[in-house]
Amino acid sequence: MTAPIPPAPLAVEAYDVVVATLAGLLGLAVVAWFVVFYLVGAVWIRARLAGTPVGLFRLARLRFRGAPVDAAVDARAHLVRSGVEVPSLDEILAQGLAGGDPRHVATAVIAARRGGVALTWGHACAIERAGRDPEQLVREALGSRNEDCPAEGGVVRATTSDGHAVGVRARLSLRASLDDAATGIGVDELVRRIAVELADAVGKLDAARVRGEPAAIGARVRAAGVDAGAAYRIVDLRIVGVQNA
Repeated sequence: MTAPIPPAPLAVEAYDVVVATLAGLLGLAVVAWFVVFYLVGAVWIRARLAGTPVGLFRLARLRFRGAPVDAAVDARAHLVRSGVEVPSLDEILAQGLAGGDPRHVATAVIAARRGGVALTWGHACAIERAGRDPEQLVREALGSRNEDCPAEGGVVRATTSDGHAVGVRARLSLRASLDDAATGIGVDELVRRIAVELADAVGKLDAARVRGEPAAIGARVRAAGVDAGAAYRIVDLRIVGVQNA
């Protein structure tokens, strides 16, 4: 019988190199998968359980870019559970990358929907980017907040139409206007404007009317439209003190 021909040494060596290379690549892939899962596995699972799945490696890429993936996934899941129209993940991430908190924005949008107030995701983001708290503004759009005028205490000093110097204090009830919340003036500036209008209103009334009919002062201030375009609207303005200045 003819003896079998042994394989050439070079062929054996090439085969071993291929096997070793494939094993090394497989090992690297397994290690890479475990690293990725360690970094974003928890948030990946949360997203899937919430019905808002995101690819594992996409989450890893976003994490390496410094994107707030945890906040974005949590905000998206919260919106889905609440039955609110859900923006894309990129839109949610954009708010986080701009320095905002997508979870706070989501909470504000949901609260507005439950309260019957119109507030889109984009507008809520604009409110937060303007340095204001969208959650607080929604609460104050559904309710109100009280402020003193002047805010720092004391009185608004003015002179009546017949020359009497008086000091006036007012109590304000304000309600947030979500339409103007991102661009309108805030509470402090609005209270300062109201103080100016109080002085002007007093100057158009005589002393007897200022003291005997203080509601006329508030009526003039409100009629002046001082809250037009502001982030808050005047719900009520009461004169709580009139004194000699």
